[in-house]
Amino acid sequence: MKLHKLFSLSALSLLALPLFALPGVKSYIPDQSGEYVYYQDTTFARPTYAGFLFYNDSQYALRYYAAADAKTKQDEVDIELLISINPENEKLDFTGELVVKDGESTLINYLHDLFYDLTAKRKKAGDIKGDEVTSNDFYEMFGGAVVMKYSSLVPIFNVKSIQNEKGEEQLKLVCVGRLKSSQDTSFEDFKGFSKKIADKKRKACKNGKMSLLMQVANEADGEIVAIADDSWKQSLPNIWIQGNDAVLTLVPLQEPEIDSALFENFMLRNCLQSGEHSYIDYANALVSRSGGVFTVKSRYVSGESVQQDIKVLKPMGSGFAMLHLTVFDSIYQKKKAYYDAIVKSFSVK
Repeated sequence: MKLHKLFSLSALSLLALPLFALPGVKSYIPDQSGEYVYYQDTTFARPTYAGFLFYNDSQYALRYYAAADAKTKQDEVDIELLISINPENEKLDFTGELVVKDGESTLINYLHDLFYDLTAKRKKAGDIKGDEVTSNDFYEMFGGAVVMKYSSLVPIFNVKSIQNEKGEEQLKLVCVGRLKSSQDTSFEDFKGFSKKIADKKRKACKNGKMSLLMQVANEADGEIVAIADDSWKQSLPNIWIQGNDAVLTLVPLQEPEIDSALFENFMLRNCLQSGEHSYIDYANALVSRSGGVFTVKSRYVSGESVQQDIKVLKPMGSGFAMLHLTVFDSIYQKKKAYYDAIVKSFSVK
């Protein structure tokens, strides 16, 4: 089945992260090599995207993308730059540039300006901790007075959106990800989302009795349990597959000896990342926190396939237990109550 790869993360990896961030900025969650963001700039007449990829504290990739428009007879535009900066300078200081994919100088300058401006705005905003932090600012490119919305769950600039005085989004975050390897071309291949994101029609598996006990034991902290039916087959000790429809995994995650709130936000940030050529529809992702339980519901788009993705984290011993369910969206919409019941059955004993 071609569902996007299951979530996997060593909690201890947070301890090994270098403290990377933009020049002059101290990020609550350090940026990781390969993390990227894509924004849609709604001030353009056609859907237009600006992407930023973090390699390390001295190297970034910038990309401008706009699809061809038959009505206006506009060709596809795809520009990519590799930028070197001086990490010792408190302000963004370009030390080199490689044009990977060339384009109009005005659009290249637009990418430069956006990189400079968003870095300056982020530095001005100071400490950003939490899902949404707002600040009033002035941004000439977007019409003057604006509201900047930030989140520590968003890599690089921490910017979720920029709104004008009317509350209209001028720049909005649409996708976040992290490259999985040096061969992963997800950043340079991103082409935005269609207005209507929809999965193709699929035939769903038949359900059985809800009597299958999915169980993963952890000697130190107890057991992770979920209840499903016999249409699910166990493929690995912690992974169950339902035909070509869905995958469910149960995972214990040990919390390293760091600040608990930082670890929780680090986990949530990783839960909101795209897979390899499987892009999260970030604008419609939902994150909830209640009584120490964290839930992330989102959709992933990969070609003609759309997957519903649900991750739930519950306290377990000194860390967390996680349920991760991925199911094709057209099937999920038909059987929402069924899949939601499996998620609801998730418990730690």
